[in-house]
Amino acid sequence: MKLQKSTSLTEAEKSQVEALIKLCNDHDLTYTEIYLNNQFNYYPDLPAFYLAYEGEALVGFLSVYADEADEAEIKALVLPEKRRQGIFRMLLTAAAEELRKKDYCSVLYIVDHCFSDYEALMLALGGKYEEAEYYMAWQQGEEKANVKPRQDRANLRLATEADILPLAKISAEAFDNAFEVELKYETEALKDPAIRRFVLEHSSGELIGACSVNISPALNYIFGLCVCRSYQHQGFGGQLLREIVASLHKEGREKIALSVVWEHENALELYKNSGFKIKTTNLYYKAELSSIKPKQPLE
Repeated sequence: MKLQKSTSLTEAEKSQVEALIKLCNDHDLTYTEIYLNNQFNYYPDLPAFYLAYEGEALVGFLSVYADEADEAEIKALVLPEKRRQGIFRMLLTAAAEELRKKDYCSVLYIVDHCFSDYEALMLALGGKYEEAEYYMAWQQGEEKANVKPRQDRANLRLATEADILPLAKISAEAFDNAFEVELKYETEALKDPAIRRFVLEHSSGELIGACSVNISPALNYIFGLCVCRSYQHQGFGGQLLREIVASLHKEGREKIALSVVWEHENALELYKNSGFKIKTTNLYYKAELSSIKPKQPLE
């Protein structure tokens, strides 16, 4: 068994990981999606990807998403026929070692509710339930016909460098994040050819809101939708989302998904009205990094 860790993945490695994700999702009837870039991580030199190989075959993968300096999100997959052989433990132990070097104290495990063994796994990991979010997929023809378009429609366009500062302010307010964190996100998002950053601009020139799409052949994942507080509850969020979906669909991109925290009832209703249906629930479990020990029986 060979372990490989890195801050970035080659195109060949991404293809291997995407194939593993599809295989595991088909086997487990899950909807796991993993962001395969590290550009938003707080520490650029922190290894974000851990790959386990048997010969040339990828049998396990773990990702670390850590856009803040005090907590990291963990997602992992192991080839179904190779489970319970210590592969996940090896990957997790390696990731924990690197996280300790950066003084991280806790991790958030993200698991799909459809994965049958998630409760036993979280118990073994010492994870404590934190929150849940719905994973939703767009289905053509499911949009609510009674949604009325706004009369004073704003214009949808792609973001430019001139939008970075105002968008960082809007996002920081909307997501209750530090301005510096959102500024880094806005800056890095424009550099990534796989991310389309959309903005909704009022006729006055003021930015009303924004939303991003991670574009790939397998899936187009919508994230970071937000509307400036002074324009909320006026239908602009719905316009933003529906026009983005329409633009993707026009390109022949029909596999479109997003996630929403289950307590956000207004956002959930917006997504349902725009043609999205709940497919599963992603669960977040928090654990102290000190709980990850090499000989702990995790599998």
